Amino acid sequence: MTAATGRPVPVRAEPRRTVRDARRLRSPGVRAGQYVVLALYLIFLAFPLVWLLSVSFKGPQELASIAPRLIPHHWEWRNYSDAFSQQGLLR
Repeated sequence: MTAATGRPVPVRAEPRRTVRDARRLRSPGVRAGQYVVLALYLIFLAFPLVWLLSVSFKGPQELASIAPRLIPHHWEWRNYSDAFSQQGLLR
């Protein structure tokens, strides 16, 4: 109700979706685009974890290099054994 007139204010109804709108939302092109955007978003979210895993296999020289690489040139499996034995990671 409005304060001046005491009459209720009509509420606008949302426009009804037509069959054409529903078809457009379900079309294969729109669906494929949604999946592409979702895949790009997941890659964006997963990249820091992949980088972290990549760094865990690099040696000291490769970590200090100016040109970083995603895939290590020499895999240092010893990093994990050192973390468990010397650093007490399991404690």
